[in-house]
Amino acid sequence: MKYRTDLVAYSTDLLDFAEERLNEAQEDPSWREAALDEAAFALRLMEDRLRRENKDDVIGPLAVSGFFEQDLKKLSGLTEGEFTEKAADLRRRFELARSLLENSAHRLVDPSNACQSTPAP
Repeated sequence: MKYRTDLVAYSTDLLDFAEERLNEAQEDPSWREAALDEAAFALRLMEDRLRRENKDDVIGPLAVSGFFEQDLKKLSGLTEGEFTEKAADLRRRFELARSLLENSAHRLVDPSNACQSTPAP
């Protein structure tokens, strides 16, 4: 299958979308279940593409390790405090995934960067 978008840009866009939906779910509990469904779908799309296309040994494991594997619908039944805690954990995972994706993009452009860490912003 030929893709029209770069893997890193595609995955980052989907992570951004999922995080926006997570923020909506936290801000408006009446919208929570629908927002979490949308976030879960975006993550499934991202994982599917990572599994199909990625040959990289860093970001590929995100797709197969269950890094995002979590029934987001279950979050809609949590208390506000529990939801806030789980949402914070997901945001940390999203940020880690973005870092791995960005590092992978740098290595694709310049393989000499493969063993260098990306400086924190």
